[in-house]
Amino acid sequence: MKSEKMYFEDENDETCWPLRVFAEMDWENRTAGDTATLIAAVPDRGQRGCRIFGSIWIDRKDSPCSRACVSYRPRNGRSGACRSLTHGYTKGKQVTFRLEAGEWKEVKNG
Repeated sequence: MKSEKMYFEDENDETCWPLRVFAEMDWENRTAGDTATLIAAVPDRGQRGCRIFGSIWIDRKDSPCSRACVSYRPRNGRSGACRSLTHGYTKGKQVTFRLEAGEWKEVKNG
C-alpha cells in the first residue's frame, strides 16, 4: 500500500498531514483559481514516531511503545513492533497547489 504524501502547513509547524486534511478543514471556503503553499514532508528514517499519538523520538530505546500503551497492536499479532510505529519527517521544498474543478492540483514550476 502506497502512503499519501505528507505536508507541513508552514515552517513553524511540527506536525505534517496529507493534502486531503488541509483541503477538508482549512481550505473549504476557497474558490477556483485560489492557490495555497505547503511544505513537503520528507521521510526521515533516523526518527521514529507513533501514527496515533503523533509523538516522535530519535532513539528506539526512548520509545514509549509497549504493552502499556492503550493503542499497542503488534504487527505480527503476538509481540514486537507496534503497527502504529512509523518514521519521522523533516521539512522539504515548498509546494504550491491551485484549486481546479473542486480539486487541489500541484502547480508545476517551469
